[in-house]
Amino acid sequence: MTEEVMIPSIIAEELKKRGLNPEDAVLDALMKVINLDPSAMIEARIELANKYLIEGKELIEKDPVQASEKLYKAAEECVKALAQYYGLRDILSKVNERGRWTVTELEKAVEAISERLGDWFGEAWDRAWHYMCGAFTRRS
Repeated sequence: MTEEVMIPSIIAEELKKRGLNPEDAVLDALMKVINLDPSAMIEARIELANKYLIEGKELIEKDPVQASEKLYKAAEECVKALAQYYGLRDILSKVNERGRWTVTELEKAVEAISERLGDWFGEAWDRAWHYMCGAFTRRS
């Protein structure tokens, strides 16, 4: 179950200017403030992934570009949850230092997760990334 929270537009815009996703920034900040247990962090990421998956599926016919963005976000949240689950400390410490995930950390996490789960995981990530980049190009 998710709870909707309003972020004032001035803060959301400032986060976007800095290359941060407002939902990610809020989630990461809250996790740090309350020192959330790692298993609860994983559960929160999975809940977000499910939310994005449902939203993405609903948008496929109406707005394929936005659908691909939502579906990519679902894949991204899965990578973040699995990085936590597998305890990818090197990657997670860099994310914590920087205060956000970058493409570099996501790619490194995908590589490490693929070593555990198999090549299919990296291939699925590559497809998600490809469709997201295609959606971004079509929107520009």
